[in-house]
Parts: sequence; structure tokens; C-alpha cells
Amino acid sequence: MTDVHVHVFATTHWLNGWFLRAASTPYVVVDGREQEARWGSASTVAVEGGRSRVGVGVRYLGRGALLGLEATPVEGLADGTALVFRNGPWNHDPFRLARTAPPAG
Repeated sequence: MTDVHVHVFATTHWLNGWFLRAASTPYVVVDGREQEARWGSASTVAVEGGRSRVGVGVRYLGRGALLGLEATPVEGLADGTALVFRNGPWNHDPFRLARTAPPAG
């Protein structure tokens, strides 16, 4: 199967976003493979055959365990689909898929 490339965005809840952006680094995880990300910027990742488990987690101060990860099964994605993950109002809330946007164009 061919890979589908999707854009994953790590965003924060307005209540704790200031703290997370200052003290943590987001990571996009696809089928257990981690890729460092940037807050609010797209991370383009390959999703095998348009079907995978995708999630976002954080590491405080760039080290330690990956926290807040709740991988979501996704399938039937088209090339260029955007997936937006956002945590809840508390720092310990996991990042969940908040929105899926079809490819632009």
C-alpha cells in the first residue's frame, strides 16, 4: 500500500496553552514512531495506506516520558488531510483529535 501524507497540528487549550508552549515540546506519534513537532505548525507525516494510529503528546523541558498521548485510529485519509489535536483545560488532559480538514484545493 502507498503512504498518504497528512498534516498534523498540535494545539493547546486556551486555559493552559501559555504554560505548555513555554515548558514543553509536542511530539506527533504515528503507529508508535515519534516525530518532534512545533506548536501550531503542521508536521507532515506518512500514514501507511491511509490507515494508522495517530496522536500527539508532550515532553516537559525536552526530556522524560511522553505525556498526554492518546493515539486515535484514522483511516480513509486523503493525501494532504489536516488533523488537529488539542488537549483539554488541564495539563494532564490528553491530546484528542479535535478536527479533521480535507485537503486544500
